[in-house]
Amino acid sequence: MNIRRKHWILIVVLLAILIPFTISYLNYSKINVSDQYADEFRNNLFENLNRKKPFTMDEVTNFAWDRMHVFGPYLSREQMQQVTGRKWTNNRTYIGYLLGGLGLDDFPLLDEGYHKLVFINQEKVVLDITLERYNVDFLSIKELRNNDRTKLIVEDGTHVKLDHGIAD
Repeated sequence: MNIRRKHWILIVVLLAILIPFTISYLNYSKINVSDQYADEFRNNLFENLNRKKPFTMDEVTNFAWDRMHVFGPYLSREQMQQVTGRKWTNNRTYIGYLLGGLGLDDFPLLDEGYHKLVFINQEKVVLDITLERYNVDFLSIKELRNNDRTKLIVEDGTHVKLDHGIAD
């Protein structure tokens, strides 16, 4: 086999490996949700809860969002993505994303004590945050749209419910 043919075979093999990884990485970059808003959201949420007064989610969020979905325990990531109509990952690394594709991240909430809030803005997930239900429980709410301005109230110290009687 001549040297030129070996180079072409090597180039074809490298392209066969690099192209799928490049496409996969671009997909990861497109659907990855950073946690840049998580800490401030969590702090604002608990400040509002401690006031024990009705509040809107717009008062808690420091980012643009159109709708919020609440997911309880034992739902698969696929079920959450069907409800939202969006695919997303909150794996911090590309390697974590690849490992999640092996099924390691199919059920992100395998504990009764947790639930997840997912905020979407212009059809992109901007925050995926998991909260402990003994601190705050949103499970009575399935979806909330930012433009409806419905107030939220807290009952029994942790259970958040819609207060339809106080809408602006």
